[in-house]
Amino acid sequence: MAQLYASSRLNINFFQPSFKLKSKTRDGARVQKVYFTPATPCDRLLAHSSVTPAIKAKLRAQFMSLDPVRLLQEIRLAQQTLSDLAAHGVSVEAVASTPVIADFVASLASAWKDGATAEWV
Repeated sequence: MAQLYASSRLNINFFQPSFKLKSKTRDGARVQKVYFTPATPCDRLLAHSSVTPAIKAKLRAQFMSLDPVRLLQEIRLAQQTLSDLAAHGVSVEAVASTPVIADFVASLASAWKDGATAEWV
């Protein structure tokens, strides 16, 4: 569970942009919402003036060390391990050998068709 949270946190904070509400105005029953340009939480921190340059440098260094494909692979592997644990009630070895990254990347093209199931695991 800890591995899933760690990988998910990095993926969301560094690679998943999200909308943030800028303003909301009401005109009778109609509400008009205006949003900031989508950005990742990391991008928002880097753009904020109160964050120290040292923290910004650490964030940039951490971002440069991350691989989004590898993070997604770790998330799926952790989800599969948890699924196996829930289904069998005992700890099951996730994967005897590390999957080839090329197989993982190839599976991304059709993952949405399969309900985001990983055939490479």
